[in-house]
Amino acid sequence: MCQRYYCKSFEPGTAPAYGTTWLGGWTSYTTGNAYTSGTYVFPVQMRSTPTVTFYNGNTGSNVGTLDYYNGSWIAMTTAAVGAASSTNLNVSATKPGSFTTNTTYLMGGSFTASAEL
Repeated sequence: MCQRYYCKSFEPGTAPAYGTTWLGGWTSYTTGNAYTSGTYVFPVQMRSTPTVTFYNGNTGSNVGTLDYYNGSWIAMTTAAVGAASSTNLNVSATKPGSFTTNTTYLMGGSFTASAEL
């Protein structure tokens, strides 16, 4: 019942931190494009479309971004909700430079989603 109002991608009682990766592989779209996206489905339908906060996985304290893996974890420039509903959210992220076209990258980080009254 509580998950209808609040959801987070890391264990209860812990702060966002490295090792709480919640996103898997995301695929880039075109050469020169520093944009990629992925979708997360909430465990239960939330009360309404939530407000989402992202934390990168390197420190867990950099609010508003995620990481991608390219031999080591590298912070993305931005992370944003591309679209959201009470059942899922689509996340888009950008980085400096570009991704290789149609290549899948491991994305990681943490988030909280709040649909409180």
